[in-house]
Amino acid sequence: MLWVDDSRLLLSLYKSVFENLGFEVQARPSPEEALHHLSSGATDVAILDYDMPEMDGGKLALLIKAQSPTLPVILYTGSTCVPHSVHRCVDAVCAKGAPREELVAVIERLTRESAYEPSSAGPLASLPESTVTQQA
Repeated sequence: MLWVDDSRLLLSLYKSVFENLGFEVQARPSPEEALHHLSSGATDVAILDYDMPEMDGGKLALLIKAQSPTLPVILYTGSTCVPHSVHRCVDAVCAKGAPREELVAVIERLTRESAYEPSSAGPLASLPESTVTQQA
């Protein structure tokens, strides 16, 4: 998985926690590094922060989908001001404050479904509306 967050401290924490859960995490602190990683290596899911100084997660998601249309993209954010247009360009939106089990369930479902049914729209996760916003 590719994880993009401008907070190096949080990125290190996510990498450690999710590697301990058995995931392989490629942590990138900037959108440019994430795009470079995607062009040079394979990944099964991208997890993006929304509020980043260089480029927000919505713009990064659009660039990722242009490069890899079937790659599941999850916006993992603490922001309450994510425009509805951004929700339409990602496969799921998860709240940073939600229990990690919910994010794990989204990751597993999206990667499982995308492996069997690749499509440019991408699969959706079905978790409680309070923590995950699904693409319409």
